[in-house]
Amino acid sequence: MLRKNWIKLIAFTLVFLISQKSQSQEVGKFITGVKGDSVFIFLTDTPRRGTGFYVERTGPGESRFERLTVEPVSGIDNPEEARILLGNNYEAVLRAVRAENPTEMLLRLRGNSFAGGVLSLLYRDVGTILGRYYASGNNIKGARYTYRVIFIDRTGKEISREERSVLIQESPPKPPSNIKLEPGDKVVTIRWDYPAWKPYTGDLAIAFHIYRKEEGKDFKLVEKEPLLRIEGQPLDYRDYDVIEGVKYTYMMTAVDVVGLESSPSSNITILLKDRTAPNPPEGLRTVAGNLKVKLIWLMSPELDVSYYNVYRSEGLDKPFVKINIKPIHSMDPSYVDSVGIGGLQFFYRVSAIDNSGNESKHSNAISAVPRDRVPPGKPKDLTYVIDNRKVKLTWKPPKDKDVQGYYVFRGESFDKIAQITSTPILETTYTDSGFNAKGLVPGRSYIIGITAVDNSWNQSERTDIKVQIPDDEPPLPPGVVRVENLDNIGNALIVEWNSSISHDVNKYELTRNDEKGIRKNFGLFETSKRKFHDTTVVKGSEYFYQVVAIDSAGNRSQPSISDTIFVKDYSPPPSPRFAQATMNENGVIITWERVIDFDLVGYNIYRSNLPTGVYIKVNSGAVHELKYFDSEGNSNSWYKIKSVDTSGNESRATTPVPVKMR
Repeated sequence: MLRKNWIKLIAFTLVFLISQKSQSQEVGKFITGVKGDSVFIFLTDTPRRGTGFYVERTGPGESRFERLTVEPVSGIDNPEEARILLGNNYEAVLRAVRAENPTEMLLRLRGNSFAGGVLSLLYRDVGTILGRYYASGNNIKGARYTYRVIFIDRTGKEISREERSVLIQESPPKPPSNIKLEPGDKVVTIRWDYPAWKPYTGDLAIAFHIYRKEEGKDFKLVEKEPLLRIEGQPLDYRDYDVIEGVKYTYMMTAVDVVGLESSPSSNITILLKDRTAPNPPEGLRTVAGNLKVKLIWLMSPELDVSYYNVYRSEGLDKPFVKINIKPIHSMDPSYVDSVGIGGLQFFYRVSAIDNSGNESKHSNAISAVPRDRVPPGKPKDLTYVIDNRKVKLTWKPPKDKDVQGYYVFRGESFDKIAQITSTPILETTYTDSGFNAKGLVPGRSYIIGITAVDNSWNQSERTDIKVQIPDDEPPLPPGVVRVENLDNIGNALIVEWNSSISHDVNKYELTRNDEKGIRKNFGLFETSKRKFHDTTVVKGSEYFYQVVAIDSAGNRSQPSISDTIFVKDYSPPPSPRFAQATMNENGVIITWERVIDFDLVGYNIYRSNLPTGVYIKVNSGAVHELKYFDSEGNSNSWYKIKSVDTSGNESRATTPVPVKMR
């Protein structure tokens, strides 16, 4: 068949010309073909612009070459001249190289050597335009001539020459063989065989012709353009210019590059049968009745329609199945479908079948819902199982055959109950997972009901059951736990906490942990008592407290934990007395009198350069002796001493002490 993909044509030229150049010693820069008494010369490459070639010939009994071309053969540079030369083939060449004007066409023919090669073989005028073609006549048939091609450059200087011995004898290509015809729907597919191209054989066939005739008429050419021979591509053609019921006879020929046509192939005949289906029926409509549907459509206007078929489906996404057992006569376009159930939507299509058995496409689908007003019976034997606050319900179906599913209801009383399934469920089991699938509320009682729904959406009476959800959810923890020292002497703490927001809390548990990890449990407290005085603490120790909420089912919350508190008093110890500071060669020695206090830790020493200046603490930790050596002190330093107890309380400072020299 005709292929308009010029990439494949270029590929064929690549195989044909390059194989000629590389595999045959008799072919180099040009190839030859003979038709009648003429020799046709084709260059295998497009010469550069400005270059050309001379053609010389010597015949039988001649010893010298005769130059046949007075001027060198060269290409055409004028685009308009090229267009005029192509004549009726101009548009075909323009499309082949995808050009829009003569200038662009000429540039692309020269720029693409393979496309130029293909078109030079198909249209000799393209070969003339590109300077690739020359025809020599007046040869003696049956004689052998030697042709010489002399290639010249822009200055007329010879570049190279090449000779070829040519026998003036036509060698038409072989005809196609093994022709087969395949009937289709208003089309005949022709397939044939042709030998693969081989070098050294003079095989120049590039295209095929298909001829067709009807009974009592002459053969006519079928294709409008040559069917190109493309190596590796299927050899076939689809003839759409045929009529069903007519007998056709086909034959084929092959055509080579010089236009020689092979002898015709053997004839082969085919009779096209009627493969055209009638048009689908129109005007389909339905009338829904009690458990049945009547279908009516327009009678087909086509004379060869024999009968109709009706198809039904339970959904547009499901297959349509033929439901009429006997053919529906073409003169009676109607059908009654006794479905036996109501409320279910059915979809219908109708097709027409002609006398040759061709069935039309189905008509557009149309739906119908048979009526049914009797509700089904109620579900039976409703039971449940609770797992992780989710209720799995199981029941038995009623005896009705048209039940399509079930609705589920839930509420906190029989008169306050709501439907919780938006569409009917198909199974006789359902798991109620509560809001957001987190389960139902622990400790709460529910009424759950089930109704059956038939295909007409009639709903049965409700079957109910009472369900108690076990309370297995711990309450929320108490609020903030606060701890404070109770008095100034550091022997008691007060613990207080906010209540849990859970409504079923009835106890709180209070525990204490000290800095050694020892835990003490103070027992359970009523929800109204959320304050505790802990008098068992030791001054100077650190503690934190935990409070757990406990509900009526014994579920315990996560603990609420207080900040860690240090038990201390707020009474400072007495101030040191009789402080002195003495200078020696290494620094200042400060001394003072012992302070008597039961929780005394030590002393802090402060230094300043002025008696009324800012004093800075010079010791890193509490001093336990009654003296301190300040290596950074000098004769201008002033000192104050304070005593410190276990609660970190400091006494009042001594009066400023100056440094004395020894």
